[in-house]
Amino acid sequence: MTVWPIIYFEPATKNPAIATALGISTFALGYLVRPIGAFIFGHLGDKIGRKYTLVFTLLISFIGMLGMGLTPSYADIGILSVILIILFRLILGLGFGGEWGGGAAWLTEFAYKTKKLGLYTAMFTGFGPGTGFTLSSILYVIFATSLSKDYFINFGWRILFFIGSALLIIGVIIRYFFLESPVFSQIKLQGKISRYPAAEVLRKYSVKILQISVNSLVPSVITSVFLLTIMPAYISALTKGSAIMSISPAAFAQLSMGIGAGISIIAAYYIAGFLLDKYLYYNGKMSPKRIFQISCILCAIFVYPFVLLVNTLNPLLIIISYILLNWMALFGHAIQALVFTKEFETKYRYSGAGLALQIGGLFAGIYGGAIVPLILSLTGSLLTGIVWISIGLSIICIISLVAFSLLKERPENPDQWYET
Repeated sequence: MTVWPIIYFEPATKNPAIATALGISTFALGYLVRPIGAFIFGHLGDKIGRKYTLVFTLLISFIGMLGMGLTPSYADIGILSVILIILFRLILGLGFGGEWGGGAAWLTEFAYKTKKLGLYTAMFTGFGPGTGFTLSSILYVIFATSLSKDYFINFGWRILFFIGSALLIIGVIIRYFFLESPVFSQIKLQGKISRYPAAEVLRKYSVKILQISVNSLVPSVITSVFLLTIMPAYISALTKGSAIMSISPAAFAQLSMGIGAGISIIAAYYIAGFLLDKYLYYNGKMSPKRIFQISCILCAIFVYPFVLLVNTLNPLLIIISYILLNWMALFGHAIQALVFTKEFETKYRYSGAGLALQIGGLFAGIYGGAIVPLILSLTGSLLTGIVWISIGLSIICIISLVAFSLLKERPENPDQWYET
């Protein structure tokens, strides 16, 4: 995101502040189309099956990822470059929108008879995104520091997208050899498939979808919007481009995010998974709802100390602050696959889980793509606008806390959740 304003938006607008805002908005646009992807592929996944739908979503994502890597700069093809980078970002968002609901449905429909459903769902929720954040951040730092600045801006960043494209193709091959979900196969044999699953789940469960979508909103707005998108630009502005630990401010922010996400994968998801299994099978007290409530409260409070720690420009304090805020957001995020799948019958599970997740992501995209740029335009810069951005995050956490607390959950019995 820190490269795109330089090679696409600043030449088009001649204004660095507007270019930064457009870069953030373009990143957030991917979230805006994800609910459409969740609807389309949710319908297919609940109609024809989890396996082949999940193969198709990766192929769509591959087109978007590779297209962004191949899009020429503004200097080469002018305004067409801006149109193409936005278009391929939207295509990627469409494919990603259909991913998660199917993956969560497939996993839980195999794992629900085990005594480790909480751990499996927590690790599913966290391992993919967390590993992605960690590896992409480390690769970004390696490329940004080992290549010259001009080469990285002109071509080096594209290699990361080519690597991502190759991984997506590997994913397609692996998924082709998946078994179909036994639970879905059973209701298909029984003739219980819904004719229009995505449309029906929206009609029957619209309130529930909105309530549980906040569990996607909070971690998305904290990690993807605030830490991954806003903070690299903020730290760059704070240092006026001066290096931190001999690397660029943006690269250091990516490194901090990689360390924070990497540690949080273990510290947040494993702990939450253990607590969920205690609750599901051994009368534990830490319910999914309580875990998310704790996460919301911690995030709403800590976002202000986080900014103060970043303002010190002390590398160790910044890395610690990233670890802490990542953990607070991801601890609540760990319940996601369990809650989102158990709240919908099998015939609606792919659609319901995917729509709930992506509607939460949509709200995060609106905050990052519309509200944050509005704050920047009113305050003039990230340095003055960061306080209002932080206040917005706290408000989101509080609203999410209240909405999720009012959720009326299905009976606490995994067999009842996944065999109906």
